[in-house]
Amino acid sequence: MNRIWAFKSNEKDAALAYRIPTELTRNTMVYLDGAGQRRRMPLDEAIASVEDRTFWMQPDPLAFAPRQAIANAAKRFSKVRHWLHPASRIANGRAAHRPLHAKMLAVAYRSGTDEATLFLIGSPNMSRRALLLQSGKGLGNVEAGLAFSIDGRFELRDFVPDLVHAPPAAYTPAEREFPKKDRNFALAIDEASHDPGAKTLRVSWAPPATELPSWRLSYDGRDIASSVEPPSATVHVDDFTLYPSTAEVVLHVNEKEYPAPILVTDLVGLPVTASGAGVGLNELLMLLSRRIGTEKTLLIAERRNSKSDDGLTSLFGEGFSPTDVFKAWWCAVEDLADADLSVQAFRLRLEGALGIGAAWSCMLEAVEQSTMAREEAWFFGAELLRSLSEFNLSQSRELDAKLRIMAAFKGRVRSDMEAIRLSVGRRSLKDLVLRFYGETMA
Repeated sequence: MNRIWAFKSNEKDAALAYRIPTELTRNTMVYLDGAGQRRRMPLDEAIASVEDRTFWMQPDPLAFAPRQAIANAAKRFSKVRHWLHPASRIANGRAAHRPLHAKMLAVAYRSGTDEATLFLIGSPNMSRRALLLQSGKGLGNVEAGLAFSIDGRFELRDFVPDLVHAPPAAYTPAEREFPKKDRNFALAIDEASHDPGAKTLRVSWAPPATELPSWRLSYDGRDIASSVEPPSATVHVDDFTLYPSTAEVVLHVNEKEYPAPILVTDLVGLPVTASGAGVGLNELLMLLSRRIGTEKTLLIAERRNSKSDDGLTSLFGEGFSPTDVFKAWWCAVEDLADADLSVQAFRLRLEGALGIGAAWSCMLEAVEQSTMAREEAWFFGAELLRSLSEFNLSQSRELDAKLRIMAAFKGRVRSDMEAIRLSVGRRSLKDLVLRFYGETMA
């Protein structure tokens, strides 16, 4: 009782749910689910699940937390709830260990009759790299956090659904024991950079690398370089894929690990699915038109690539219509007009794997594969150019850079449409179409 148990709820997707049994009756097991809600389960079903190993007790979780602060909070507030984030999860059918490093703070408050919630998210650390080393020289880190307020009352689990409610009896908070001060061999790495277009990883060395003893370099548990002598040349890795689960290389020295961040040379070239597979036209149109979110888009793409049901039939029916395409263009262009978008974010929305350009490329591929008529793709391209030409970017320091990116993108679409060519039966209809889109095509 009052311990965390894992329940394998779906054999196909191997999803895990967490339950905390609190009471047993003759026929029922009473438990708290991951959200802390009181629920019931037939006792014979619970026993059968234990016997077939789909319901098992977790080991005592190791939770690093300020024990005294929690005790003081329990004295001060009438209700204190405890939430844990699983460090291990099932990914691609196997257990993957990835402790949560990010930070999130939610403060709900009332001002008069209005309720709001203040959030602080990010991963700032009080570390040597953050406080003592200069980032401009490539040694220190830039620590950043994002603070914003949302109308209404929200809790952490509204934004981090992986959190699991745990009563105090289910775990013991422990103070972290800091290791003895030792030499930081991570400083031997000057820079680790990934070019997603060329699919390469490049690791260069700093002067401290000349003093390295026997070492090896790994990424995601796979060795990519090693030597018993100090490195004398830059490490190059071909056919490299950056996984969503980690963006660090790890230097192993004297049986200790020294991670270093991987810098991406061009975010636009990054794949967005764990398998590296592209996102299809259907899900891109749904995303751009705001009918589904990014997480749902990626889930559908992964299922499509694994040849399982992608769930789009219930949304699109038997296929998308011109209305779906036009709405996607209009919504995406409206997003581009946001003055607060950085140049990189602007470029990602235009040219990234989940952007307008990705959807347009899918249409061109459909024309090549004869699954979309050339005239249909031409119309969609003409409407895209018209939509991009009918909005104005707000004044900002980055306006010129955004305009250059936009001009290059529109030039690419026009060039693609020249290759498609509009072919309609009656000359009068063709003249009408070209007259309507004439200024756009100039």
